[in-house]
Amino acid sequence: MRILLVQLPPWTVFSPPIGLAYLLGALKQEGHEISVYDLNILLYRGCQERAALWDDKNKVRFNLLETDKALIDTHISKFLSFQPDIIGFSATAASLEILNYCIHEVKSQNPIIKIIIGGSISSDKQDWSKIQGAAYLTINEAERSIRFILDAFSSGKDLIPRDGVNVFADKSNPSLICVEPESKPMPSDIVSPVFNLFPLDLYTSESISISFSRGCVRRCTFCEDSPYLSPFRTRNPDVAAGEIEDIMKSTRIRIFQVNDLLINGSIPFLDKFCDRIIAKRLHPFWSGQAIIRKEMTADLLKKMRIAGCTFLIYGIESFSEKIRLRMRKGSGSKIAEKVLMDTKRVGIRVGINLMVGFPGEKEGDIEDTIRSLRKLVMYIDQVNSLNLCNIREHTLLYDEYKKYGLKSKVMGLDFDDGTTLKERIGRLKRVYKVCRELGSTSSEGRSRRSSCKSGSQSQKALLHYR
Repeated sequence: MRILLVQLPPWTVFSPPIGLAYLLGALKQEGHEISVYDLNILLYRGCQERAALWDDKNKVRFNLLETDKALIDTHISKFLSFQPDIIGFSATAASLEILNYCIHEVKSQNPIIKIIIGGSISSDKQDWSKIQGAAYLTINEAERSIRFILDAFSSGKDLIPRDGVNVFADKSNPSLICVEPESKPMPSDIVSPVFNLFPLDLYTSESISISFSRGCVRRCTFCEDSPYLSPFRTRNPDVAAGEIEDIMKSTRIRIFQVNDLLINGSIPFLDKFCDRIIAKRLHPFWSGQAIIRKEMTADLLKKMRIAGCTFLIYGIESFSEKIRLRMRKGSGSKIAEKVLMDTKRVGIRVGINLMVGFPGEKEGDIEDTIRSLRKLVMYIDQVNSLNLCNIREHTLLYDEYKKYGLKSKVMGLDFDDGTTLKERIGRLKRVYKVCRELGSTSSEGRSRRSSCKSGSQSQKALLHYR
């Protein structure tokens, strides 16, 4: 069958969408005729005067149909010229308007084309009822569910529950057929991604996203990603190193961003991966997010640097022992400080994420964080994010709200834990002010001092305050 995968906006524009790249690899292995159309990057390049729409803060109100309907129509005509039997749209909640428009136009011009929808839009059932038109929705990681759908299409089988895959019509939207495997792909089932079908010259950075693992080994109380992406699964280090080698040989790319919840969920994987990269003498540059854990020793960090690791973003959130325990961070502030210092000392740039306003937080907890920021000023290169605690569905904060001193089960910023939203915003401003203060160092000292400055997309933008 002829299959076209389409990435809808808004999505990141710095590199090809990694989800579609892995799906391309899986479907090519099955022998399907596959094409890809990154509508996201094509519209971004075609609408440069509205590029700000792709900023994170604007994605919730993303709407190009009001201003660029003619351009979108042109692209729909182009991807229909592939004459696909099936179109798979990768979408987010912010893509709903353009998703519905594309489905309507495709079905109007060629009613026999089948529509499959995937991406993060499948994670929230509230969005399902808003999808217009007959379609199939892949829930969770798509490799297994899309193969199941394609097998039914090509063999003429009925699309019914079997072989560990659930099939059901959404109650609020009966024209939407949902396909949900009971289990997620094991590492051995994950096929290497395909990037050479994407327009690599259009992305804003000369880097590519890769994956070492799926899921997370922790369950932080505020995190909605860990339960959605669980269980934690690690890939084979030989395969991961081989992917980097193949990409470096077939493209000009040498910079890789590990697109996982954490880069160090499996220390044995990380150790062996570094050994393979060093043995191959590939000399890539790679970075990712990490958790604080005592196994991140100076020796391992040194090996990571030799293997090409240049930047790690640690989910610190708070330097208060009490708050870290309530957050279920899995380590104390002393270990956190040591890991940050060891990381910087071996030559890896250090970024941290901070969170203010966690339920039960007191003024002393904020002071603990501020003290550590001042103490570690020579070891922190970037405050990657400074966020106000936001309660989301499917988190432990939401499900076990009474345990964390919340007076009611609510989502969002305006919860009641004995403090007011105004108080919490005031604390956030204090931490923000300290970050700005610590960033106001001379250029001569910047190689050793913390850069926590506010700025734009350039390298000067070291504090992304949302």
